[in-house]
Amino acid sequence: MLTWYDPGPEWDRICGAAPFEMSGAYGAAAEAQGARVWRLGLGDPGDPDGLAQIVSRGVGPVRLGLLPRGVLWRRPPGAEAAARLQRELPGFFWLLHAGHDGRIVAPGRTVARLDLAGDPRARMAKSWRNALTRAGRQGLCVFVETGCPDWLIRAEAAIRRARGVRGLPGGWVRSLARAAPGCLETLVAYRDGAPLGAMCFARHGAGATYLLGWNGAQGRRLGAHQLLLDRAMARLRDRGADALDLGLIDPERCPGLTRFKLGAGGRPVEIPATRLLAPLWRPRRSPPRLARIGAG
Repeated sequence: MLTWYDPGPEWDRICGAAPFEMSGAYGAAAEAQGARVWRLGLGDPGDPDGLAQIVSRGVGPVRLGLLPRGVLWRRPPGAEAAARLQRELPGFFWLLHAGHDGRIVAPGRTVARLDLAGDPRARMAKSWRNALTRAGRQGLCVFVETGCPDWLIRAEAAIRRARGVRGLPGGWVRSLARAAPGCLETLVAYRDGAPLGAMCFARHGAGATYLLGWNGAQGRRLGAHQLLLDRAMARLRDRGADALDLGLIDPERCPGLTRFKLGAGGRPVEIPATRLLAPLWRPRRSPPRLARIGAG
């Protein structure tokens, strides 16, 4: 049985601690920017075996669908499950997805995922934990604000340009803040009234994702990001998050950032290469749509 889901708490409940790209907030931001979003489940509507959130754009019946993290299988799929889900996808699609079928158009990636259960500090590297202890003695004050301030978006973009790396466009982050109020939260470290570092996180279902951050020279020297991440982990865990996605790691291009994320206790998680599937599917009768449950 294939079910289409409306956005709302039911979809996020089913997704649990799934990657941010599966969340209702991510889909809402894509819809706010003109995309069409399909939220699909295979199996029991209340406890599906597989989930897929497809962001699609196009003209008329010719559409490109994007599954950034592929299909989320909540339990091992049967031999026919993946093929069945692919056959049942609605409309005409050229499909870009993280999976094992189709022509590779972008290499695989690695992210760092941090388990928030138990005591996250016990999983930190000794050097990282020592830096955190020193940061706690520097007289830094940490403040929390809803959303993501424009100054942080601009500062992070300037760092990316200087390093020649890619990241989330500022317009997309602003769209996310408007489309999913309360999803974003920013922690800022101050000393003597001046911000030294900041980190912005997205909260979704039973998971959370680090989106962007900035650290000045003094913030790096005083360990502002160690303090901010530690405070964020405790705050997210207390609010029911099970895992925190720290984003991409790349030992060759970003060795310092990779050491920071792994030293914090993150474990490497491989994302398959992005592949292009180009079958011309015929439109199918729409599966039953779940009524929105508890949506505000």
